[in-house]
Amino acid sequence: MGYYIDSSGILHGYYRDANGALHFPIDPSGSVATILFGLNDRNWVVGRYADSSGVTHGLFFVPPNSFFTFDYPGSTFTSLNGINAKGVISGRYVDASGTHGFLARVRGTPPTTPAGTQMKANVSRPLVTPLDLSPSAWGGAVPAR
Repeated sequence: MGYYIDSSGILHGYYRDANGALHFPIDPSGSVATILFGLNDRNWVVGRYADSSGVTHGLFFVPPNSFFTFDYPGSTFTSLNGINAKGVISGRYVDASGTHGFLARVRGTPPTTPAGTQMKANVSRPLVTPLDLSPSAWGGAVPAR
């Protein structure tokens, strides 16, 4: 997975599935630049995309065409960088105090049927939620930041 640049200078995402087939372009609605970073054994793909106003959103993609946007609360930039088999996602975000890492997880089961042309990246139901980083949620221990 990754991205390529077309003859107009636009970045588009792509990935290679478990059978070796390439899938491209992977671009949510409103994207002017898409970059993919992570793929798990369910072919769930994570990355980020920029929109025409310059905002960068986290991207969770479920083939063949289901896009889900995740913006970390209070952030101006969100990137989903990796995903494991259990749907735990690593990412980073930028807010007024700087750059931070986070862990999130997929909630529920993403759809496996085509979403159709009505699917819009910015209005899809949220499937990604930040993990609770409070000491009580981790049995008194605090996860590495």
